[in-house]
Formats: sequence, structure tokens, C-alpha cells
Amino acid sequence: IYELISSEIYDVRVSGSIVYNKKILSLNSNPQVLYVVDGKVVADIAFVAPADVKTIEVVDDVSTAMWGMQGANGVLKIALK
Repeated sequence: IYELISSEIYDVRVSGSIVYNKKILSLNSNPQVLYVVDGKVVADIAFVAPADVKTIEVVDDVSTAMWGMQGANGVLKIALK
């Protein structure tokens, strides 16, 4: 899944099993994005098989407010088939 994300989404950087938002430039905060799979917040997305992915989207605007502080660095939304 991480290879799929790094090849499809320009606004993020993948380092191992962590996805970072490229737009966050603060030295004091961790720019790791929040993972949301089929509307549910998950801690890890390693279980997601690339063949099962319907869409991948990075949200990093005002609409991340629905996830509160967790979504401050952006949200990686994955919809499965």
C-alpha cells in the first residue's frame, strides 16, 4: 500500500510505513497524516491490499476539522472496494 501511495499522491512523502504531509514545514510538529479507511480512523494501513483500494485521497484543508487535532497534519482517506 505504501508504494501505491507514494506513486499516486504527490502531496505526501512515504518513509517506511509512515506517510508524511509535504506541506507541513513546522520543526516542532510531526507531519504524519491521520489514516482513515472506509470512514474509520486506524493507526496503521499495512493491512490494506493495493488491489482492494477504490480511491485514495489526501485532505489537508479546512475539512480536516471534523477529525479535530488528529487531522491537523492532513488526512489520508482510503476507500476500499
